[in-house]
Amino acid sequence: MADFVNELRFENLKFHYYRALGKGPDSWTDAEARAARPLYLRQAIPRPGRPRKFQGVGPWVPRRYLRPRRRVRDIAGASINPSNDASGRQAQNRYREIRDWFGAPPRYVLKKPLGFGGNGIVLHYQYTRPRQNRRQGRDIAVKFPLGGWRSDGLILEELKTKKLAKSAHCVQVINRRDIGKNALRDELIVPLPGDDSSVDGDSSGDESIDYARPRARPQRRNLAPAQMNHRIVRWEARQEEILDKYYHPEFVGRGRARRDFTILEYLENGDLSNLIYKLAEDKETNGRVPNRVLWAFWLCRLDLIPYQEEEYLAAERRYQPDDLNEEVPPAEKRWRRQRMVHFDLDPLNGGFELDPGTLAEWDNELKAKLQTVTTEKVTSEKGPPAEANSNNDSGEDSEITIVSGESSNATGAADNNPPQDGGSNENLENQKTAGTERPDKFRFVAPRPDRLPGEHEIIPRLKIADFGHSQTVKPQKRNVYYFNNRWRAKDDFFAPEQFGAEWEHINPDANGPDCADHEVAGQYGPPTNIWSIAWVMWILITKHSPPTPPQPQLPPTFPMPPLSGMTIDDIVDQQEVKVSYCPWLLDQDNKDYDWVDKELRTTIFECLNHNPGDRPTLETLLGAAKNGYRKRFHGEDDGYIRSWIRKWLYDAPIQTGDAGRGGAGDAGPSGAGLPGGGLSGGPPGAPPGAPSGGPPGGPPGSGQPVGGLKKKDDAAAYAAAKNDPHYALNIQFQTHLNQSFPHGYQTIFNAAPALRCGMFALRDSIQAQLSREGVAVPSVEGLQQIFDDLQAAGDFNMLYVQDPHDLNADDGIESNYFQDQLALVLQTWGQIHNLELQLGYIRRDAPAYLQPTEFANPTTVWIFNNKVVVPAPAPNAAGPTSGPRYNHWMGLAPNPAPEPEVEQQQVDDLIPPGGENGLSDLEGE
Repeated sequence: MADFVNELRFENLKFHYYRALGKGPDSWTDAEARAARPLYLRQAIPRPGRPRKFQGVGPWVPRRYLRPRRRVRDIAGASINPSNDASGRQAQNRYREIRDWFGAPPRYVLKKPLGFGGNGIVLHYQYTRPRQNRRQGRDIAVKFPLGGWRSDGLILEELKTKKLAKSAHCVQVINRRDIGKNALRDELIVPLPGDDSSVDGDSSGDESIDYARPRARPQRRNLAPAQMNHRIVRWEARQEEILDKYYHPEFVGRGRARRDFTILEYLENGDLSNLIYKLAEDKETNGRVPNRVLWAFWLCRLDLIPYQEEEYLAAERRYQPDDLNEEVPPAEKRWRRQRMVHFDLDPLNGGFELDPGTLAEWDNELKAKLQTVTTEKVTSEKGPPAEANSNNDSGEDSEITIVSGESSNATGAADNNPPQDGGSNENLENQKTAGTERPDKFRFVAPRPDRLPGEHEIIPRLKIADFGHSQTVKPQKRNVYYFNNRWRAKDDFFAPEQFGAEWEHINPDANGPDCADHEVAGQYGPPTNIWSIAWVMWILITKHSPPTPPQPQLPPTFPMPPLSGMTIDDIVDQQEVKVSYCPWLLDQDNKDYDWVDKELRTTIFECLNHNPGDRPTLETLLGAAKNGYRKRFHGEDDGYIRSWIRKWLYDAPIQTGDAGRGGAGDAGPSGAGLPGGGLSGGPPGAPPGAPSGGPPGGPPGSGQPVGGLKKKDDAAAYAAAKNDPHYALNIQFQTHLNQSFPHGYQTIFNAAPALRCGMFALRDSIQAQLSREGVAVPSVEGLQQIFDDLQAAGDFNMLYVQDPHDLNADDGIESNYFQDQLALVLQTWGQIHNLELQLGYIRRDAPAYLQPTEFANPTTVWIFNNKVVVPAPAPNAAGPTSGPRYNHWMGLAPNPAPEPEVEQQQVDDLIPPGGENGLSDLEGE
């Protein structure tokens, strides 16, 4: 009992800091936990008074939802040095072990690793059946345990995903036998959790459909002691039965030989986060998404909320065996659903899908159209027969008509500009250049009886994945059952059911019924899923991460009365105001998002209400979403929507690669651009004679390190010099620094917005250190454009970028740009101006460092990194505590030469010895 009380107190303190400062509950160090212990042990629990929503909430610093700057590790490439990257080497060894075991061409072709982290690693394979050619192969994603061959968690995740088989908006598990693998020999046996007295197969009674209405679930607070004891005895008997089987020698022996993996359908076009990253980088339209697309994605997100949809197929409709269902169950059967909560619904966990049949149709149409246009062009070049061309002097006009019609009229769609008159873009669509675009009337999936007319025919379907954290939450359980689910979320996505101050006011009895009947604390269910998908839409619209700490908002229509000695929380409680956590979208002083349909903005605002019961129901939301999907908006006809989808989802660079046993070829790591798609012909705006093909060291996108390939001993020497001030190479660096700044240096402060201090530092240092005639000072925007071009070309693929576990990362977790990136930007800018530049940087309390380069005699531009340590808010800490480091880049300027020191003297004292002419001392020389 005492243990649960203190655990609850500590968890309440963590979420108090989350509400006040945005400090994630998983970010606490052992030192912070020890320092906080005296504070939370004195907490009164339950806390007197009423829970507060506004009191003590700290400020929020908006963060753009940008592509994370973390180290990209190519586990399919050259061997990773374990002393520099132990986790990367572990993943690489696991990758090679799987590659050698799973299968080999022609049946199993390893395309590339899709990623690794946590406890899993995912690989992209193509499976081809016997007597099939490779073009008929099937792409699959195979997930393996990262730490060995056995993983009960991975199999449990597969079983959870299988519960949603036939659900059209959930990634489907592929049967092992379908790709020529043997099924698991044994059922998965896992001991029962200690916080749930239900036995497996008796979760909540909702699975049974032998009766028309749900049976009444007895309230926990009304259970007699004999009923509770009966449940405990039944649980203990079942647990003993499971453990007997779990530890049986035969089962243990077979378990040692078990090799666990899960086969999932492969979603080619990436996840929603990649789309948001691209939109966040868009400077032309600020990443605006058409309202029709927003409503379609919202409808998809609602359909993602887990239903076991196969149990609700309408009898009057005829479905094919492989059909996936998108229906919500009828009202009279809706009670049968389980309360499955995903707990990890964010832009990363899901992707866009195209039906395989439609993809084949797409390819066939594309080839046919290309052949047709090629034939037309050849015919037009030869000229049509005279009788067919009586109005023209020659056949040349025919070719001109074809080419000019395609090139000039396609501009609007290619540039993603909506039609100004709101009319149809069908003619524009039909005039797209053939052979480089998708078929004009392409439908992403075939029409189906359970979809709205046109649903997913223009806008592709979103599918959800990663059910590792999902739970079927049961009603009327004890407090500890709901307490153990408070941690199941990423920091940005905790729901009020988890972070709310209501947890401070419950009775600290592990077996108590408080959470079972509470309005907020522990009330996980469909409203929790609705909370998460509303944040995903908010991110898609604003291109920002959800606010941390959460920012409570009053409804825009609420007339705030004078406080008159009351607090906002007092008024909210008194008038029962529905508080939301959705900033900006309905802010009357912020017009940035008025382009979004107000009905959709209002819906998202309400879905982020504090009380789960105040959020709209799924049925209400689906009805509104279907009506919203049918709306038409000015300038958003089918042609414009097709061009927008093409531009942002399908015509954008998609990583490709062909790997056999040798790895992923030159595809680069996951998330990289197309291989070989670098800065063709030299850097942007390069003058004639500038070096072509991007920076030295290989063509852009080739995956070679900055500065070209280097000997291993050179790389080791540079790494050693970085952290050892007495290393020989580092002494050379310090000498070079002293020569560059013979009189010392001073920093040039900048208050760069949007985490761009690295670009400001480069600009300021170039201006202060390069005084060559004819060298124009770069603009921050120009340097940022170089960075964006290099990133789009994949030239950062092999760079080590911002990983707190990497010595190269300067121990920073909030740095703006990594030094390798800045070095490449500087080098590229220098090439544009016919300069050979090398980056040097100085770190506080660390030796100076020069970035490697192959230039024989480069000019060095120095910048400064100020590693500021911000103490973490550990209560009652005796002294400064460790906290995050905020790496801020600044420019450097040389100090001016000091004035010569001249001692004050009399005029006579200035006469040199040996006479007034001062020559006598030199006569003998």
